[in-house]
Amino acid sequence: MKDIRIALIEKLSKITLSFKMIKSTFKLILLILLFGFISISPKTRYLVGITLKEISSFLLWTVKFEEREEWIMDKPSFMPSQKLKPSY
Repeated sequence: MKDIRIALIEKLSKITLSFKMIKSTFKLILLILLFGFISISPKTRYLVGITLKEISSFLLWTVKFEEREEWIMDKPSFMPSQKLKPSY
């Protein structure tokens, strides 16, 4: 009787592990699709850019005026220096 219980518990743990793997794989696929949609859709890219700009300006607004120079970073060299127009 104990052997049957042990075998049943082992099978249930394997099933639970496989469901966790399927769930994590499904989440990964959804994340890849979401990232692909954001990178392809011009309107979504524009909205994400505006949102990040507003968040960064809010965070800079919360810093004391005397300490702002410590928080401002130079733009990385791989980013273009020109202003980009929305593509829609």
